[in-house]
Amino acid sequence: MRSSSRRGFKKAKGIIAIGNISYGVISVGFLSFGLLSFGCFGIGFAGFGAIALGLLLATGAISVGTFSFGAIS
Repeated sequence: MRSSSRRGFKKAKGIIAIGNISYGVISVGFLSFGLLSFGCFGIGFAGFGAIALGLLLATGAISVGTFSFGAIS
């Protein structure tokens, strides 16, 4: 039986989601999907991370978006 307090791989889903993989309006995690996404891989309306894909705004080392800022954009 797994305990909910164990460390490791966590998925999060909700309005504000924080986890390894997160889905939400505001999401923070290694891989994040949402309107505002913060993480190593951010995908959403506004994405912020090392690799970011944003429909409107993307900020990161590698970024794709309408307005994108980064080394490769």
